[in-house]
Amino acid sequence: EKENKISNMKRFLRVPTVFGSAQTFNFSAAAAATKTKNSRRVDPKVTMSSLKQYLADVPRVQKEAFELAPRVLKKDFNSEIEPVLKYMESEIGLSHDDIGRILHFKKDLLALTESDPKGIITSHQFLKDNLEITSEEAAELFVNYPVATTLKTQKVSQYFKYMREDLGFTQEQLKEAYLTYPRMVEADFDRAKQAIWTLSWMLSLTKEQVVDFLTKFPVVMGAYPLGIQSQIEFLKEECQFKNQHIWKLYNTCPHLLASDVSGLKVGVKFLRDNGARLPQLKAILLAAPEILRLRQGVLGKKKEFLLNNGVSQLEIENILQFHPEVFTRSYKSWQLKTKYLEQRLGIDITAEPTYPLSLNFNYNAVIRPRGELMLATENVKPLKDILALTNEEFCEAIGCTPEELKKKISERSRTSELDFIWDMNSIYDDFIPDDDDDFDEE
Repeated sequence: EKENKISNMKRFLRVPTVFGSAQTFNFSAAAAATKTKNSRRVDPKVTMSSLKQYLADVPRVQKEAFELAPRVLKKDFNSEIEPVLKYMESEIGLSHDDIGRILHFKKDLLALTESDPKGIITSHQFLKDNLEITSEEAAELFVNYPVATTLKTQKVSQYFKYMREDLGFTQEQLKEAYLTYPRMVEADFDRAKQAIWTLSWMLSLTKEQVVDFLTKFPVVMGAYPLGIQSQIEFLKEECQFKNQHIWKLYNTCPHLLASDVSGLKVGVKFLRDNGARLPQLKAILLAAPEILRLRQGVLGKKKEFLLNNGVSQLEIENILQFHPEVFTRSYKSWQLKTKYLEQRLGIDITAEPTYPLSLNFNYNAVIRPRGELMLATENVKPLKDILALTNEEFCEAIGCTPEELKKKISERSRTSELDFIWDMNSIYDDFIPDDDDDFDEE
């Protein structure tokens, strides 16, 4: 019995076979290794303090709330982290502010040190070798899209090889496509290939057409093949579109390819319910395909908004037929423009002949700067007399200088004022009113 216990204990203390022979566990060696490992243990507070000292001129890094991944703080700053930071500065040309921004979004970046195959140094070298990107292009890419600092190079190589060898991309086209939409290499590779094949086959496209389209709109790499097939079948059956019409539609609004076919059905139904017969339907969709990306709730809210502001059903149908682009402006921008015209400029929109066509003009670039200058010069004119004018004609009409108008326009950044659907349950509106867009007190 004693011998059996000893035998079982010896079996328990044996490690798995290595190169065909079993090795007995060595307690002395394990203890020595643990002692050596503990002697190299790094104090996380020291690592964070050293990093903050290195990036002392970056406010976001100096904040108490600034955090990094725990495994980063286990790295030795001098031997493992600082070399990577110096590379980011000297080889890529990133400023301390740029590094601070990247670390804010990639909190584990510095855990991937110089020798790590997924680190920023490996990613940068890979892009230099495969796309011949410059330091300036790499810096802009990493700052705007920090995920690119830790590329899965094996998967990305698959994409680049397919695009070069199978599709016929040139080096310049491949580089343009990737820098335009770096997320294209994150989609499932087989699905992306199938999506491209489906689009090409169903619309009878040439390789040149496919390459030109993907160079400008690589977002299609993330589309679903069955979604593309369902869209094209729907447009051919319900709208009587031919291949060239659908191709024009996608070139005007490539993000349709990322939309579900149910969104297209909603848009077509809304247009038909508001007086569009087949010829008008085709014309509207070719002129403003973004309508197909809006859900029934958004289109219905916009229609209700116009009805509540004195626009008749017949006028709405005419707008959809002759000026469908008005409906592609975001609902929030509609609300703010109407409020500005009524409360700030004192315009009765129910009696204004240009309303609601005036909603098509950009708020930050046209409506507000021109409205403010008319108020400043005490020369408020009807919208029909000033909105369609060029900047020079407007200045002459109200008696201001082009420099004054340019200054007013530069006070606010121009947005596209479009409603974007990222998925079937959420809508993102890129139009964000400023804090001072409250005219009740002005």
